[in-house]
Amino acid sequence: MLPLTGNSAVRIPLQHLSVRVPWHDAGWDGTVCRSPRQNASCLVLNRIGATKNDALEEQYAGKSLSEVPEEAAPPCFSERVNFLSAKPQRRLARHAYAKTSEHHKHIAATQFTHPAFSVGATPFGWLLKDRAWGDEWRKGKIDSKALAERYGIDSRPEYEPDEPNWLNDRPWIQGHANQKALLDAFFGALQPKRSLVFVYSKRTPLIDDDQWMIVGVGRVTSIGELQEWDYSPPKNPPIRSYLWERSVSHSIRAGGVDGLLLPYHDLLERCEKDPDVDPSDCIAFVPDEFRNEFSYASEHVSAGNAIAALLAVKEALTAYSERFGGDWKPGLKWIDQRLGELWSLRGP
Repeated sequence: MLPLTGNSAVRIPLQHLSVRVPWHDAGWDGTVCRSPRQNASCLVLNRIGATKNDALEEQYAGKSLSEVPEEAAPPCFSERVNFLSAKPQRRLARHAYAKTSEHHKHIAATQFTHPAFSVGATPFGWLLKDRAWGDEWRKGKIDSKALAERYGIDSRPEYEPDEPNWLNDRPWIQGHANQKALLDAFFGALQPKRSLVFVYSKRTPLIDDDQWMIVGVGRVTSIGELQEWDYSPPKNPPIRSYLWERSVSHSIRAGGVDGLLLPYHDLLERCEKDPDVDPSDCIAFVPDEFRNEFSYASEHVSAGNAIAALLAVKEALTAYSERFGGDWKPGLKWIDQRLGELWSLRGP
């Protein structure tokens, strides 16, 4: 049975989820890194690379992100660095055009809540005009492979705002009705307890190349509501807009029983103590052939690629267990159970 999205006319097969996070030296626990200046891996993400302030972060090293003043919050806070925080956290989100555009100055900083053990999923790829409507939408041509046409999503170019004119040249969808339709469709294809969530990182200190790696996997347990931006003044905003980010709670825990975190921090310590240790066989790499499902910060993962990702995690965890020991039988059993479920859903 296909899951029902926010629009009753939309039908998208059950999907799994990938979410990108930056490297964190204390296990993504909702704190500022213990040694911010030593963490260069996070700089691979553009927003962090452009604005990270090591000296400022060192003043709050090890502190909960919730305790850091808003003006000093590290850029990784908005890049999902806190996905294993055991406590809820709040941060102020700011619209990209609010400070520079007269037409958007009414869009106020808006509080976003991160529940405990949740990740803020932002499907940037689904908000690209060319992906929603096809490469030739400006010529009025319909693309059967574009998201809106393929899934019957009520998202159309004519729903976009007429002013300001420069929005027409931007690649991102701006109309609030279009945003809502696409975001509801994306998150509507995820089912709590049935959809898996794969958390991955583009760069870690373990290996210095362009291979992306899966850091954890679990189940989606709940999905937050779509949130509209706050406005000032609050009534009759000339342009409306939604936050593209929604909280996705998950079952990933270090040493957990319904999901797992790969032991990369322990592996890193071993490599630092013994430079001859080769960590590569203990890392679950994202295969190059389905990187498209591990892109744009958050994306759908098909059943077939979820199987491939789980097999990569199993292989890495098995190698780690054989080389360094530890009780990884529960985690490996959990992977086998999820693989069985995925194979049964795919059928013969």
